[in-house]
Amino acid sequence: MFHPLIFVASDNSHIGRVGMASLPQQALMELVFDQVQQKREIFDVHDGYADVGNWPGLAHDANREIVRIEWENDFSDFRYPHRGSVELGFLPSSLQIVTLKLCFFEGEIKTESLPVNLKEFDIRGNNFSGELCAKSLPPQLVRIDVAVNCLTGTLDLRNLPQNLQTLRAEQNYFSGNIQLDSLPRPLRQVNLSHNQFSGSIQFRGMAKGLVDLCLSHNSFDGEVDIENLPDGLQQLILAGCSLTGVVDLRKLPSSLVFINVTENNFDGSLVIPGTSAHGGDFP
Repeated sequence: MFHPLIFVASDNSHIGRVGMASLPQQALMELVFDQVQQKREIFDVHDGYADVGNWPGLAHDANREIVRIEWENDFSDFRYPHRGSVELGFLPSSLQIVTLKLCFFEGEIKTESLPVNLKEFDIRGNNFSGELCAKSLPPQLVRIDVAVNCLTGTLDLRNLPQNLQTLRAEQNYFSGNIQLDSLPRPLRQVNLSHNQFSGSIQFRGMAKGLVDLCLSHNSFDGEVDIENLPDGLQQLILAGCSLTGVVDLRKLPSSLVFINVTENNFDGSLVIPGTSAHGGDFP
């Protein structure tokens, strides 16, 4: 099959979205993965890029435009391209689902350049670095998983996409304070554990639909106001921080089925629901 010749001298960063619109999707995908080291899965027998219609893990719509890429490796079976740098800004605008899990890819996430129609974005288990600008994330995004990377900077939870349902950003190097009072209403799961967040945790005003909240192993301090947890919350994990005060289980929402507040600096006793007694001192 004939492919148009795309000549790249050295730096592709000057190609904007306007210029990208004129490029065929074959060329865009080649630009995304040009610096990937292990990519025999997307090469043909002549050691050139295979037709993008034959790349593994891709799905196309009726117009043969790419709408989904799902590459998920595991340590015992690297079935998809892996290792090296990728340019996510060249992903075709038609993409709705991007999954690049455990590919050991490097690069930065320029959220303003991600496909505008993106609904799911999963890059768990890579080496992406730099900051993540929440304000510029695609507006239709419902799920984002950037866990187990090398991302830094603050994470502005006040400017997340308003349709977001899942946010997973654990095991990175995010820092600074977090604000839980302006989360999107549809949000059900938030995992920010194993980062470097600090400051106090204020539960007042959290999204009522939140079901699972994990903030463990950060540098949060101060007292926690668990009486202001949303009524529908089912799991709360605050282990491994520097929180203080008393945990009064009589004020927890009835929906809660699991709570872990170990490895903190609580200086009171555990107050058990339905009694006036204390259930034992914190270690």
